[in-house]
Amino acid sequence: MTEIVLLTGSEADETPASIAGRNGYDAVDADNTNISLLIAMLKEQVVESAYVRSWNGQSGDFVLRSTGALGPYDAFTNNAYYAFGVEKSAG
Repeated sequence: MTEIVLLTGSEADETPASIAGRNGYDAVDADNTNISLLIAMLKEQVVESAYVRSWNGQSGDFVLRSTGALGPYDAFTNNAYYAFGVEKSAG
């Protein structure tokens, strides 16, 4: 199993979609097999929300909240300053 990490954005104008790549990781695809782990990671690290690049195979920019709410990213109404990342796959 590939380890998922929680990454912090460092630039105020950085979009959450760029956080993983800038840190040398791929963004995480959330689905019903890992959503509980992702929420637990947010709660454990006391982070309100983090970016994921898809939900159950539907590509898009999503923000997962520690409450379990998942919604589309919006810079003004549903932003995130963290992103989930996984080690880049070979190829």
